[in-house]
Amino acid sequence: MANLIVTFTKAFPNVAGVEIGNVAIGSEARTEQIALAATDSTAGNLVARRDENIVELTALAACWIKIGAAPVAAVGEGRYLASGAAFAFFVNAGAKVAAIEA
Repeated sequence: MANLIVTFTKAFPNVAGVEIGNVAIGSEARTEQIALAATDSTAGNLVARRDENIVELTALAACWIKIGAAPVAAVGEGRYLASGAAFAFFVNAGAKVAAIEA
């Protein structure tokens, strides 16, 4: 069984103050691994805090993901991540990540 690596972090405006880029802030970034199952959605334990507005996902196997307050991932729904893909999403406080193998 492969995993999805989930990291909650912050984003800051760039020098021009008009764009936002994700920046992991040392010990303030929190990471967990979600074990991917072939038939059931698995939700992580981490919940985005008020000061966290980015979640970085790294797929160690192809998977479908959902992000929300009570997400349930399903094959063919949400966002597909190929094996080895890394992607960052904006999130609101209270968001969690759920995933299922593709």
